[in-house]
Amino acid sequence: MKLLKTLFKVFLITFVCLIVYMTYSCNTPGNLQSPSFLNEEIEEIVHLKSNRSIRNTEVSSADISWHLDHMLLVINRIYEALEKSDPNAYKASFNVPRIMMFSFKSIPRGRAKSPDLVRPKDSITLAIIEGHLKNAQLNLEKFDSLPENSNFVHPFIGQLNREQSKRFIKIHTQHHLKICNDILKASGK
Repeated sequence: MKLLKTLFKVFLITFVCLIVYMTYSCNTPGNLQSPSFLNEEIEEIVHLKSNRSIRNTEVSSADISWHLDHMLLVINRIYEALEKSDPNAYKASFNVPRIMMFSFKSIPRGRAKSPDLVRPKDSITLAIIEGHLKNAQLNLEKFDSLPENSNFVHPFIGQLNREQSKRFIKIHTQHHLKICNDILKASGK
């Protein structure tokens, strides 16, 4: 009887997640089919560069420059992984955390630690941010030329194809931009 109740709960949660996903999956802000799917966010990154040294530990242990560099590293590393991937290796899969993230278009704060590959080094200069920004802009322009089943494996939400990667990048970038804006707001800027 206990197993039956557990299976029913899993089924119910899965069913709700699917309904939410189907309802909201097509409503991600911005046209993901366009090479300019991240233009607004990139403009905001450019604007935030002037406030890069501001830190407010009540919001985040990192300053704005860390968040800017992290966002750009994520864009660049995902593009590089997709570019090197074997499209034949992509296998669609069901992943509840991914469905939740894509449905609600958000990432909970403070829940996960970024992989070393996308963690900025200690001293982040304006030149480093600008170099990563230029590279990100070039990579974003080339995104749609990648095969549809180009893929990479995210440590928490599993294997993502090109379109899922674009969706993740958009949600992830918006997540860190919100943190940057909260740092500014909490600092009276």
